[in-house]
Amino acid sequence: MNYDALPQFVLAKLLALDEAVTALSVRGGAIERDIENRRARLWGNIRRADDNPRLLEAELERLLADQKVLQKRLQAEQAVRSACKAWLDGLPADTKLELVAVTADGHDLAGIRDRIKTATTEVDALKRAPAPSSDIEARVRDYVRGLAPKVRGVGVGERLSIVWPGAQSSLGSGYISEHTCDPLSLVAALFPDRMLSLVMGEVERMANDPLPVAQRAPRIAVLERQLDKLHRLEEVLVAAAIAAGQPVHRSPSAPPAAVLGVRVADRASRAA
Repeated sequence: MNYDALPQFVLAKLLALDEAVTALSVRGGAIERDIENRRARLWGNIRRADDNPRLLEAELERLLADQKVLQKRLQAEQAVRSACKAWLDGLPADTKLELVAVTADGHDLAGIRDRIKTATTEVDALKRAPAPSSDIEARVRDYVRGLAPKVRGVGVGERLSIVWPGAQSSLGSGYISEHTCDPLSLVAALFPDRMLSLVMGEVERMANDPLPVAQRAPRIAVLERQLDKLHRLEEVLVAAAIAAGQPVHRSPSAPPAAVLGVRVADRASRAA
């Protein structure tokens, strides 16, 4: 998408993202210089007569901890900025973006992030849940039939041979014993319908966990709408916290549209 055609509110948001990255980079540079200073005063050639090694070591430890936190924040903000620009670059040239108004009154960042985590976990679980194939019963029947014995030599004068699945070799010979079998094969032979019913019962249990297959897509749609609102609330709260100087950062997994505060207009809106 051509950046010259972007609405002013999108350009303003991109500028805010750039400023957040720049501010963290500047702060990171200052911390790095302070770390080098403390190291030089402890072990280098710029020691001062009034330096207290214990205090310097404590300061160095604190600076290193601050640096670790700040690097995490900087990486997150850089990732979010890159994701937003990549999302915009991937939009068709005629895309129209609409501003989405969000009110964060009565919400707190920690609470919103907890709700995002809960909803995301449920969506992931629903998407990972197995859905039985349309031919699952036929596949199970084939499995049960596959446990039947192999019968040979049924012709006149032939030696009859019946070998069950799981049959063991006769002791001291290379022949498969015709008088042993796996208990599962015997159960399948005696009670094929009950085995089929047992397996299909387990298939049904899996198909209903955590929700029946027919209910999964509607539930995912509801959760994704909730997540869209929650991510937009999160961005408003994060932006306010950053503006207030609080040590927070955006989530690298935040959807670009939510961070930018926009949505893609539908065709009817674009036509108008």
